[in-house]
Amino acid sequence: MSRLFLVLKRGLLNLISDTTKEHIRVFADDVVESSEVTTGVTRIGDYELHDLVLLDEAFQVLKGVPDRPEVVLVRLGEIKCKIEKKISVQDRFKNTVSSKDVVRILEGPCKGKQGPVEHIYRGIFFIFDRHHLEHAGFICAKANHV
Repeated sequence: MSRLFLVLKRGLLNLISDTTKEHIRVFADDVVESSEVTTGVTRIGDYELHDLVLLDEAFQVLKGVPDRPEVVLVRLGEIKCKIEKKISVQDRFKNTVSSKDVVRILEGPCKGKQGPVEHIYRGIFFIFDRHHLEHAGFICAKANHV
């Protein structure tokens, strides 16, 4: 995971990347939030950034409060396998939805958001919305909510 450290002085931001150690100075008014992913290392072993994976049995599922998500680092050895994208599921109108199909969320906390389906697992769509700033732009929705 790459991080960017910010220092604000007199309307100027000094940005320092922990991966490249690069220093950048910009006007604070020119900076906007984004869910876009920076370039850099996007592949480790057989896995790419944003692959949906299953964790091995030794890994415990964490239950937390939705308002305070908990992030956990996972070692490569704790990944069991990658979930393939060749799955299709029916939405609430009995239309077949596959990966890369664009859907709109009709129900739930993300109602009205839309984007392409990147992954499907157990009736849950993992939808990418580049305007959604949390979770690298990914939104989860039940198949019967789109």
